[in-house]
Amino acid sequence: MKKLLLKQASYNYLENAFKEWLDILGFVQATVYSLPTAVREFLYYLEQNNVNQINQLNHQHIKDYYSYLISRTNQKQGGALSTNYINHHFWALEKFFEFLHHKGTRNLPEVNLKRLKIQTLEREILTQEEVKELYGIVENQECQTQKQEALNYQDKVLLTIYYGCGLRRSEGININIDDINFDTRVLHVKKGKYS
Repeated sequence: MKKLLLKQASYNYLENAFKEWLDILGFVQATVYSLPTAVREFLYYLEQNNVNQINQLNHQHIKDYYSYLISRTNQKQGGALSTNYINHHFWALEKFFEFLHHKGTRNLPEVNLKRLKIQTLEREILTQEEVKELYGIVENQECQTQKQEALNYQDKVLLTIYYGCGLRRSEGININIDDINFDTRVLHVKKGKYS
């Protein structure tokens, strides 16, 4: 929603001041960027509904925005918005109202948005036979070209890193060649889940 243009100068000011406030508080850059972008969508929604000053806001506007997000379609992929996307917007609004209170804005309604429950998929764990079959497929693929041979080798490396070393997706993505000690055959995971 970064392409939405706000007409009200006061809304542009609030979005920028919110961004600076997040930065001063030490939020990571991704959050400093994404929360104001989500708030911009809220402010744009208010403008479209003739709420041109933040002090005109009431609880019904927040409830209506909640309903709007739940029913809005995903403009990039079609279908509904993801639960994570909607919950991110709710978090952005909570932080924005915290900022407004900190700034001294009075008579704002409470933001009591109930976060949506995230459905988690049950993990399916491969058996040893299935993993051996994956390794077998990589080992036994015929290589017509040098490119295909390189891809097979890449698949084998990925299997070894993720399965053989038991790494999480994010840990594997952050591995550099310098993290491998070829003499001792040790892989150093420098960007693990809790590091």
